Amino acid sequence: MKRKNKKGQAAMEFLMTYGWAILIAIIAIAALIAFGVLNVGRTAANVCTLGPPLEAKGCYLDYINSTTTKLQVAVHNGGDGAVTIERVSLIGKIGKEQVSCTKEINPDVTIQEGEEKPVVVTFTTTGTSPDCTGGDHIGEGKRFKDGTITLYIKDRGASTGTFTHTII
Repeated sequence: MKRKNKKGQAAMEFLMTYGWAILIAIIAIAALIAFGVLNVGRTAANVCTLGPPLEAKGCYLDYINSTTTKLQVAVHNGGDGAVTIERVSLIGKIGKEQVSCTKEINPDVTIQEGEEKPVVVTFTTTGTSPDCTGGDHIGEGKRFKDGTITLYIKDRGASTGTFTHTII
């Protein structure tokens, strides 16, 4: 009977020693997350894709000020012949709020076959005639998620893809 008690005592000492250590580590990690040192939301990847014939090489959504946000997309034309982009649409969520932005590009952007070019659109997010509905939710550091980006190609339809980005 004595032997069984010693095994139980050893097991209890092991759990008490390492249990406290694990508990302290969990509390330390939780404190780092609470104070923003480890920001879980910031680690999510930025995603930008387009459908054929276009390919997105990089996307940025820049918060300029309370009324203006700029979308920049590096677009590669992998199709046959030149394409002319005449309008851009960006739809998604910021938090739980739906945001939808659409704007004509003036002048249109023409991308030759095999060429890569930036497409830059400045959306008016608030004011008398905004390009965005729900644009008042756009802000620096906010996460634009579950988005759809559409580039409208003159006389050819559209190229649609996905868009998720932290606004910089």
